[in-house]
Amino acid sequence: MSILLGSALALSACSGGDSAADDSDNSGLMKCEEEGSTQDIGGLLYECTVVNDALVLVPAAESSAVESESSENDEPVSNDTSGNMGKCDDEGSTTDIGGAIYQCKMVNQALIWMPYSTSGDASAGDLVLSVPFVDPSKAVKFLVFGSVLPSGVTNPNPELYFQGYDTPVYAAASGKVLTVELTDVGDRDYVIVILSDNPELVVSYDHIDNVMVKVGQEVSPGDQLGTAASEFRRDDPRWRPDGLSRTEMMVKNFKKEPSLALCHTQFETPEVSAVFAAAAKRLNGADTVCLTDAVQP
Repeated sequence: MSILLGSALALSACSGGDSAADDSDNSGLMKCEEEGSTQDIGGLLYECTVVNDALVLVPAAESSAVESESSENDEPVSNDTSGNMGKCDDEGSTTDIGGAIYQCKMVNQALIWMPYSTSGDASAGDLVLSVPFVDPSKAVKFLVFGSVLPSGVTNPNPELYFQGYDTPVYAAASGKVLTVELTDVGDRDYVIVILSDNPELVVSYDHIDNVMVKVGQEVSPGDQLGTAASEFRRDDPRWRPDGLSRTEMMVKNFKKEPSLALCHTQFETPEVSAVFAAAAKRLNGADTVCLTDAVQP
């Protein structure tokens, strides 16, 4: 599969390699600073354009269409390719966009327009983690869900470490990519947030390098998202060419207030749970992979 940098690289191209996650537009588009400026990203031309009162990078051809339609209607036009229709202000409110009803919902700490379902909330069973997001048999360290980290924070996800920087990271379940954003670790370290088949659950894959998906893309179990990112930034004196990489996966119920990270075994097939339990037994001396059912991230 070709590496599709898309929106993720748009962030670094616009703001610099040391940009953090707060430099990205939570609606799925990436912020920029100079209207009309252009960037060549992966061979595609992006232009800094006003969309929904925000300066964001969009493909140059789409930028022209946005400007044309805005001038005719005198209303902001959403060009959000993540599948929602941009940011909103009043959680729970609804609107008609293009003949479809959208509701203002909190997703990953951002209020955005999402397709509104009148059938009620889906059950948790609609999310099935049928593929391990990494091969745990090759891990060299396993920090289990609910364990207390050296920082004193309760771990809201399984975190696995590997020797070297070529460990593939896969989608464990089907869904739609909502965001691809740089983490606060810096360049070459992304978090990919995927809306699952359950409309109240997202699956976040953190510390991803060599991103291979883009915002708005539908993914299936086993699709490669990228590779595990380096434990340290490459300009950190602790970084080594043969050092450790790490990656995490979080299942989060963003409709709870506050949101909750949920133990992944609640959604895994028995086969997937078994391989993580075996890794925990090998590395930690016990096959426990979750110390609690839920953690507030």
